[in-house]
Amino acid sequence: MKSNLNSNPHSNMNPKTKEMRNKMMEFENKKPRAAVYTLGCRVNQYESDAVEEELQALGFEILPFTDVCDVYIINTCAVTAESGRKSRQTVRHLSARHPEAATVVCGCWSQLSPDDA
Repeated sequence: MKSNLNSNPHSNMNPKTKEMRNKMMEFENKKPRAAVYTLGCRVNQYESDAVEEELQALGFEILPFTDVCDVYIINTCAVTAESGRKSRQTVRHLSARHPEAATVVCGCWSQLSPDDA
């Protein structure tokens, strides 16, 4: 029996498997996408900017918070009752809108109310 070591091992693959393999390869070649949303003070804004820089250094593409991303980071605030309410609301809305995405909650509200975050 003749062995053909140079043949394409995927040439006999069924069409569905080939389609799935191509989609996986396409996904592997994409940069992961992230968005950062900041509530509160200048310190939070500074920290969010630093987080974005770190994510970019790790190869993430930074997109607006309204875009579809793989990771969402919400930098929360608890200085006022209103900022705590907005923090809670943002986390809930994001979780409902993008349940498949990873959500990271940081900032003072998340530290004061870890069970809600």
